[in-house]
Amino acid sequence: TTSNRIFENAKRNASTGTFNSIQDDIKDANDRYNGILTIRETNDRGWGLHVTRSKPFSIGEKIMSSVALSTSHVRDSHSVQVGWNKHVLMDLPARFINHSCDANVGIRDNESGAYDFFCDT
Repeated sequence: TTSNRIFENAKRNASTGTFNSIQDDIKDANDRYNGILTIRETNDRGWGLHVTRSKPFSIGEKIMSSVALSTSHVRDSHSVQVGWNKHVLMDLPARFINHSCDANVGIRDNESGAYDFFCDT
């Protein structure tokens, strides 16, 4: 399936460390999720994650998977706290997902040490 291919490609890219710049990471993520979502610069908030799929997601449908690139005891601007003193840096595009108090996306732990993102509404 497409989601398995995306996950396997992300796992491979994370393990090989082949990307040297954020632009390379963004291009790879945009290629992997072509027709589903894209990362692009906004006018006033830096990089943003935007859905490009024309068909609405169904409740419970997986939108994307993430891979844990690294873990740390120290939080940074793009890490996700997964334990009392444990923070995970996820690959793109998950690293750029925004918090919302009125969220329409839910998360579930995955086997890579990060999260899968699912449609909630």
